[in-house]
Order: sequence, then C-alpha cells, then structure tokens
Amino acid sequence: MERILAEDPRAAIIERIEAEHSQELDDYWGDSYAGVRADIIQTYYEQYAPYVAAAERIADHIDATPTQLAPLLSARTGNTVLLKREDLQRHHSFKGRGAANRYLELSEDERTAGVVAASAGNFAQGVAGMAGAGATIFMPVTTPAVKVQSVRNLGASVWLEGNSYSDAYAAAIDYNRSAGKTFLHPFGDEAVIHGQGTIALEMLRDNPEITHLVVPIGGGGLIAGMAEAAKAINPNVKVIGVQYDKSAAMHRSVLAGEIVELAETGGFSDGTNVKKVADSTLQRVQRYVDEILTVSEDDIVLAINDFYEETRGYLEPAGALAIAGVKQLSQRPEVRNQVLGAVCSGANISPDKIKYVIERAAQLEGRQTLLSVALPERPGALREFCESVVGNHSIREFRYAYAGDVGATIMIGVETTGQGDKRSFLQALETQGYDFDDHSADSVEQTVVRSQAGGPSRLHDREVSFVVEFPERAGALRDFLRTVGDDWNITRFDYQASSSDTGTVLISYGMESMDETSVITDRLRQTGFEATRIIPPRLMRSAGRLTTSVA
Repeated sequence: MERILAEDPRAAIIERIEAEHSQELDDYWGDSYAGVRADIIQTYYEQYAPYVAAAERIADHIDATPTQLAPLLSARTGNTVLLKREDLQRHHSFKGRGAANRYLELSEDERTAGVVAASAGNFAQGVAGMAGAGATIFMPVTTPAVKVQSVRNLGASVWLEGNSYSDAYAAAIDYNRSAGKTFLHPFGDEAVIHGQGTIALEMLRDNPEITHLVVPIGGGGLIAGMAEAAKAINPNVKVIGVQYDKSAAMHRSVLAGEIVELAETGGFSDGTNVKKVADSTLQRVQRYVDEILTVSEDDIVLAINDFYEETRGYLEPAGALAIAGVKQLSQRPEVRNQVLGAVCSGANISPDKIKYVIERAAQLEGRQTLLSVALPERPGALREFCESVVGNHSIREFRYAYAGDVGATIMIGVETTGQGDKRSFLQALETQGYDFDDHSADSVEQTVVRSQAGGPSRLHDREVSFVVEFPERAGALRDFLRTVGDDWNITRFDYQASSSDTGTVLISYGMESMDETSVITDRLRQTGFEATRIIPPRLMRSAGRLTTSVA
C-alpha cells in the first residue's frame, strides 16, 4: 500500500491542506472565516490525520483494493459507477481494516492475554487474521458456515450464540467479565472507525472526480469513518448510506435523533444484522452523512445479480447494499452524469444463498415463470399444451396429478429470456384459451400451488390450510408447534429452507368439525408468526385468491 505520511505528519498535512484546498476553503467556509484560517486548517488536520495514520499503520496487513468502472451499471443509470472492490480484500471483506488498526494499537501484554470479539462474521475474520489462536469470537448461530469455518481456519475459538449480532455481543460481554481479555468492538471503537475510513482515502486519492460515495451500513463503523475522512478531503462530496429495510437501526436512530434499538431484524443481509448502533457511529453519521436510503430484499438480490453480470463474481447481501443504493439514487432526475463510488464491502456468501439469489433474480427479471394452468382431463391434453404453448421453452419444474373428471391443474416452471418473452408466453396462453395464474413473484402462492399439485386431500371437506411465514432461525418450527398444540392431526406439511429472512410453510389440519376453525385460528395468532388461511383451489383464480390473514 502506498505510504501516505511524511516524516512530520502534522506539518505535512497542514502544508498539503494549504496547498491543495486553499480555494476550496474559501468557497466552502466563506469570507467570514478568512480571519480564522489557521483554526479551519487545524480542524481539517484533526479530522483527517487519524485516517492517514491508520492507513500507514495497517499498510502491511491489508490490500489497497482497486476501484473499477462498472460499464453495465453506468449505462443503465446514466452515471459513471465505480465499484470499490473490498470483496477482493484479505478474507473478502473490508472489516480487516478496522480489526488490524485496533489490534495494532494494543500493547504487547494485551495481545498476550488475548482478545474477545462479537461479530456477524466478517469482523471475526479480521480479528482472527491478526490474533489467531489468541482470539475468542462470538457469532450468531445464523452466521453462514463459510464465515464460521474461515474464522476457525485462522485459529480462533468460535462460540455460536443467539440469532443476531446483538445476541452474540451480549454473550461475549458476559464471557469477558470473567475472562478479563481485551474486547474489540466491530464498529463502535475509534480505532476501528479510523481503519474502515481508509477506504475513503484510497477512493478519493485514485478517483478525485467522485461526486457521491455510496456506503453500506450495519452498525455504522464503515460509513462513520468514510464520511469523516471524505469530508475532510472534499467537503462537497455527497456521502449516501444504504441499509436493508429490515435491519435499519441507523436510519431509525437518525430520524429519532437518538439511538433506537430494534426489537427484530432481518437475517437475509447477515453482515448488517445489527439491532443497535453505537453512539460514536451515530454522531458521525448525523454530522457527516448526507442521506440514508433503505432497500428491500429483492433490491439486494438484483444488486448481487448486477455485480455478477459485471464481474462474474458474487457479493454477500451486505456487500451489495451500495449497488442497490446506486440504482435507487439514480432514479432521481437530478442524479445524472455524476460519478458514484459504491463500496462492495464483502463476498462471504454461502452456496445455498447463491442458489436462492439466482432463482429469485430470475423470477424478478422475467427469466423464470411459475404458473398454475387448468387442463381438461382427456387424453392428449398435456401434449397439446406443450406443443401449442411451451414450444421450445425449457421446462424447469413440472407437477401434475390425476384428479378425475373435474379437470386437472398443473404447475409448470418455464425459462423465459426476459420480461418481453414472458409477456409473449402469457399472451399465447390467453390466445389458446387456457385458464392460468402467474405465481412467479409471490412465495406464498408458490408454496400453495406446489403442495396442491399432488391432488386434493381425502379430507377435503374437513381440512383447513394455512400458509405460515417462519423466521429462518433454529427452533422456529418447534416454537410454532408447541404453541398450536396437538389437538388436531397435521394432514399436509410443505416447507423448504429459502435462505431468505423467512421460510414459507403450508400446513393443513384435519378437523372433526369445521366449527373448530375459529379455535385453531386463535391458536395461530398466539404464535406471533404471520399466518394466512387459504382455501386450496383448483386454480388460485377460481377461488378468487381467497386468503384471510389471521395473525
């Protein structure tokens, strides 16, 4: 990494500010500040110097990653989009910067005694990379296996506790009361903030034309450091934060003007799954960050797919937040012909989540269409359907069961090349007179049609069915079944882990009498999970998409 400091850093920085920012100081602060120029320079020095010192300190322990043009995103957004490739960093995450800076500030005695940290995964790898067997790391049980194994491979001891970073943090603090080691905070520590902020130094040194820095937010250590350092270099650069809308603790705290602790968070973006930010990060965000955007799970999925199209690599959900933010920001008429620098903060993604992202992106972009289609029960009906409608489209999924003379509903998943091809495919279905429903964008409907494709239950007249959204965490099904109880027989159960925040379950119960429906409905409300009663239809449309929320 390029050495930034001179022998006398204080004199060198003040001289540099005078030489490079003289006009900028006049323009930014105005004539009224002309008499206190030395005070302004000192402010710049105090704000900037810790980041330069951190860059010097960690130079041998991290990589100066490239900032690369993203031509496809640039063309789509009408801006020049630059990607800061922290996914190429050691351990595939920016977190090693802050971990290295904090660890290198420890005394020899503190290093010998060992360190303790809590992390959703990436900071843990940074700490383990520095401390090895001297590190004890607490991580949520929901942490992707790729991150857990990486930490263990680096020699650290790993304890899995709770379902979020906040749970792991509480366990780490409790452990360290008796262990007496040095606790390293992943985002609320000054040295960690300074280490993360070195990314801004690199980006603005290599690309001074950047107008907007777009930065992901979890606990806020990255954006706090980057924003403070960036504003010291160029007060006019816009710093835009991006959060997953189900874990937006910083956004909520900024709006409230104080730290807001979230009761629940979404685990899809596991690297930013933080319920409570730190005071040190909130203060910097309030002072230096221009705006915070929130994005949905689907926005993140498409951003991961965008990155794949640009690089043929995969980011983890937290690592793709900035790309999702760039796309949202670029929808504004005033954000045109700007230079947007997006931090791709990490690439520690598990294979099962990659699979989910690929399938979900295909659905969102019209490349995978999932339909239920009514067919007459007569010889040749299925062949006619395939010849007249499916044609040369590849079939990814097909479910059918004989249902007697009442007609059949098939479930079919078809590859389409995009939204245009999908529209043509659906138009062909209408032209041929087929009754169908498109379930491509709705996971609840997908669960229903998959489970019903096997034919009606023998208890059809005395069966009640629900779709339940389970949080993807250990023990969720157990808690659900305990609350509902054993008063009814389960006649149908359909579930598969989704790598999303929630998994969708279709569960049916056999009733002695349908009068019991209100009792089981009340029991479902008590679980706290979102449950929807469904009437299993031949087609969703034939039942008028009859669904009734019960929780």
